[in-house]
Amino acid sequence: ASTGRLVVNARDEALQRVLQRRVWSEVQRVGARREEPGMLRARGEPHAFDVLRGALRIGRVEWSLLGEHNQLNALAAIAAAEHVGVSPEQAARTLAGFTNVRRRLELRGELGGVRVYDDFAHHPTAMRVTLDGLRRKLDQPTAGQDESRILAVFEPRSNTMKLGTMKAQLPWALEPA
Repeated sequence: ASTGRLVVNARDEALQRVLQRRVWSEVQRVGARREEPGMLRARGEPHAFDVLRGALRIGRVEWSLLGEHNQLNALAAIAAAEHVGVSPEQAARTLAGFTNVRRRLELRGELGGVRVYDDFAHHPTAMRVTLDGLRRKLDQPTAGQDESRILAVFEPRSNTMKLGTMKAQLPWALEPA
């Protein structure tokens, strides 16, 4: 008998199709948008959310990371830690001290209310996710803040991006003029 656990993003349709073929290990799905028995999911913004199993709150994550992808990664980490004996509550509390790697929406400085972030988003999907996470954070009401604007500066370093292969998929290319 297998003692492993597959921790799977419940929102990823391709992963769900693969799992239908046959799995010998236990499967723990995370990140469903609706309540499902036994599944870990989040309620709240990606930087401050409750961890739920079904309808039961089993932990809370408050950290500096933004973006739904980081929230899903946190749920996956909590599920993996639980499999090796760490309670979800403890795992969620521990994530508060997590320091992200450099250049992942890293605040480099602030002057006159203008914040400069550095992010290594190097393909259209990553850029879209990064901008969405930043927008969600900025759209939260803050005293004395009327409207937030994001100005993105993009430096195409990969060969694929330099050649313009993904130009039509860039987030700003998809928005209406």
